[in-house]
Amino acid sequence: NTSGVQINDFEWLFDDPTNPGAFSDEANPQYTFPDEGFYDVTLYLGSSSLCQDTIVKTIEVQDRELNPDFTFDYIDCSPGSLNVDFNQASSATGHNITGYNWVFGNNIGIASGPNQQIIINNSQQLNVKLEVVTDQGCRDSIDKNLNLFIVEQYPNDIQQICIGDTVGLNPGFNGNYTYQWSPAIYLDDPNSPNPRFSGPQSQSYSVQITAIGADTCE
Repeated sequence: NTSGVQINDFEWLFDDPTNPGAFSDEANPQYTFPDEGFYDVTLYLGSSSLCQDTIVKTIEVQDRELNPDFTFDYIDCSPGSLNVDFNQASSATGHNITGYNWVFGNNIGIASGPNQQIIINNSQQLNVKLEVVTDQGCRDSIDKNLNLFIVEQYPNDIQQICIGDTVGLNPGFNGNYTYQWSPAIYLDDPNSPNPRFSGPQSQSYSVQITAIGADTCE
């Protein structure tokens, strides 16, 4: 004849040098070890019954850090729009990152994958959240509030004056931007938002307009 014995008597010892008396009488306990390393965990079965047994196993506790992070960069500053590139920069020790979940505020939407691109059409503060998931089920997230600025005003293409007169090239300038004009010939100040032109002949200029903020678009 064979018969089974149900064991309801457990005693676990966790080999914790910072807490030598640490034990549990649960069937499936959880225990937080103080540091990474090797620990000899002992299980006594049926210590108060006729059927007794003992097992010792060495377990390794690894330092499994998970640090979510991301970077971003402007990749295209077109008139009235901005293309922003987001790249994950997370790190993990002791496990592998297998999933990336993005949440973009201002009703832009959600996405998955290590890298993303979005397009915005106006300057705004944008909250971006990245959650990373590992192959062992660990999760952590980071969110950042980004001040995204785009250039929303451009000078007129053509200014017409008579020879000997003076004219400002950009009278409707935006004081939140900086301007750099080139070439500097016939201009009173090539770094002025509205430089004054006075010359003996027609001249073409280009201007670099920079929207200054926590993040800069040119």
